[in-house]
Amino acid sequence: MNLDWKSFCEKITDSIWKAIKPIVGTDEASIRIKKYKKDTKKIDVIAEDIVIDQLKKEKMDVTLLSEEIGKLQIGSDPKYTIILDPIDGTTNSVRGLPFFSTSIAVAKGNTFEDLIFGYVKNYLTGEIFYVNQNGALYNDKECKSSTCTYLNKALISLYSYSNVNYNLIRKILSKIRKMRLFGAISIELMYVGCNILDGLVDLRGDLLLTDIAAGILFIKKVGGMVSRANGDQFIGKLDMNERYTVLAAGNEVLFNKFLKIIRA
Repeated sequence: MNLDWKSFCEKITDSIWKAIKPIVGTDEASIRIKKYKKDTKKIDVIAEDIVIDQLKKEKMDVTLLSEEIGKLQIGSDPKYTIILDPIDGTTNSVRGLPFFSTSIAVAKGNTFEDLIFGYVKNYLTGEIFYVNQNGALYNDKECKSSTCTYLNKALISLYSYSNVNYNLIRKILSKIRKMRLFGAISIELMYVGCNILDGLVDLRGDLLLTDIAAGILFIKKVGGMVSRANGDQFIGKLDMNERYTVLAAGNEVLFNKFLKIIRA
């Protein structure tokens, strides 16, 4: 199966946007629907169903790992694993804030080492990020990650729960220049890869594989650094049951400075 993953993702996200556009920023987007033994917001269900229907229509042999359905085998002999976040930044989409996306990653196997493609589309801004063996692009232009090596000049995203990591949060904030929170990790990881953000620290420990898979591949491709917040690498099985922290930076020097603070 030799697939043009970029064209596939463009087709999928065009269909998703056409379907969800009328309800973005409305109460209808947040209607709870009982599906897959849990309550899921309507906008997430619409997006995920479109992807599943398209995969079946094109008779793809894949294993789908998705935020809502979990794990689904499509076809009789899966050769690829697709990691899908139908809508990352669901709260933003419900409120009409311009930071929500569909994130798609592809692995030729079932481990982090098998990742070969990533694609993220920010719907309201029109930003498209994708990465394959040939490079990493932002709106079809090649990306270079940040060369900022000074904490006091760094612009980062920082996520945590204050009652758990209060002192660490204060320490990081005292060292950096500025902080921004967009509420969509898949987009923010791409921003690290494109020199829009210098780094990202997420200490919450509740990120899913679907939030981070595309961004991990993208950042590595442009020469940035990304790992779990404690410095452990993303290796081994692609596991929907695991919850992750993330530390990312545009270069090794800045990455190591953040890691030193976290490990202290």
